[in-house]
Amino acid sequence: MATPPWQTPPSNANGTPWTATNIAAVAADLNHVGAPPLCVVTNASSFTVTTGTFTDCAFDNELEDSDGFHDNVTNNARMTVPANLGGWYQLRGVIVFPSNATGNRTIAFAKNGSLYQQVMVVQASGAGITILSGVWDIQLAAGDYVTMQVWQGSGGTLTIGSYTTGASPAGASFAVRKISN
Repeated sequence: MATPPWQTPPSNANGTPWTATNIAAVAADLNHVGAPPLCVVTNASSFTVTTGTFTDCAFDNELEDSDGFHDNVTNNARMTVPANLGGWYQLRGVIVFPSNATGNRTIAFAKNGSLYQQVMVVQASGAGITILSGVWDIQLAAGDYVTMQVWQGSGGTLTIGSYTTGASPAGASFAVRKISN
């Protein structure tokens, strides 16, 4: 009598039984199904953006960092893909510029230090703050890093206020979430 399929131990493609290493790898993959790798950061401290220059936003407050993408002190503008977590990622960013009616405002993403994608460019609002947001899907390998960059053309330096949950819009936030292998 043949062994029922539900009692047959799992095996590799070549028919050999799975090892503890195979099982651990599957378990690690399944852990990320319900809770994909995610990092969400904000700026607790204000920072300045010089006119006519793409500026990496510095983030010194982690709301979530599931796998060690970010460091609040060293290279705090970067989100670096941890070992064994390469794949497709969704980047999300928001920036709140203070009131100033002159020039355009831009939000963009950079990969490994090079401008990758400008997501949104708008004319500054003379009536109040200017809020920009951007979303971009990108393929990243382990060790790649991404940054959120902003640009403004006011003719002077603008200060981005600190982000405070529940307060009036101010500051910046950046999120990186793995969406696929």
